[in-house]
Amino acid sequence: PDCSHVGGISALFQISRMAEAYDVAMAPHCPLGPIALAACIQVDACAANFAFQETSIGIHYNKEGGSDEVKTGRCSLLRFLKNPEIFDVDKDGCMRTPSGYGLGVQIDESEVRRAAAKGHDYKDREWTLQDGTPTRW
Repeated sequence: PDCSHVGGISALFQISRMAEAYDVAMAPHCPLGPIALAACIQVDACAANFAFQETSIGIHYNKEGGSDEVKTGRCSLLRFLKNPEIFDVDKDGCMRTPSGYGLGVQIDESEVRRAAAKGHDYKDREWTLQDGTPTRW
């Protein structure tokens, strides 16, 4: 489940509890930005059946199409944070639960305003199946 698409923190935690009743592990999906990831991680920290957290930090679609990650070496998803180090991954592949106020993220509002003024140029990638049919995700 994705915290941003299921109805938020409470809904994701409810899904986790329902899955736990059937001895099913939970691995939240989060291809979105740092606020969504911080929300997922807060649920992860409380869910008894948490297995792992999926994130798109460093994944191919953040590196393609001239994104900031290619140009600057900084993950484009983290450029809106004053404290991107909260999502540092340790040698074992783990992130700490953000411990600041709220979700633990500090938004760089000036960067958000700059990005909003510019807009985005993201285009969904398309693939072609073996039979020639175009497809997306």
